[in-house]
Amino acid sequence: NHLDLKHQVALLGTLRERATAKGHALLMVLHDVNLAARHCDHALLLFDDGEHVAGPFKKVVDEAALTRLYGHPVLRVEGPRGTAWLPD
Repeated sequence: NHLDLKHQVALLGTLRERATAKGHALLMVLHDVNLAARHCDHALLLFDDGEHVAGPFKKVVDEAALTRLYGHPVLRVEGPRGTAWLPD
């Protein structure tokens, strides 16, 4: 919590590496969709109305789902390391 970008990426990368090296799963609760996009294979989106959507990250996370989730328009941007999400 409250880590700068360098340490957020390093910590999540280390946790993922350790879990996958041992054949374990890792459950993370993240509010930063860009960190989730970089480190997560699956996602669970919990909406204000009690509905939810779950599944492989790339199938359940898109502009419409994130706009609904955050209550604010979201743009998808393709970068050299993959997809990033920005507020519109």
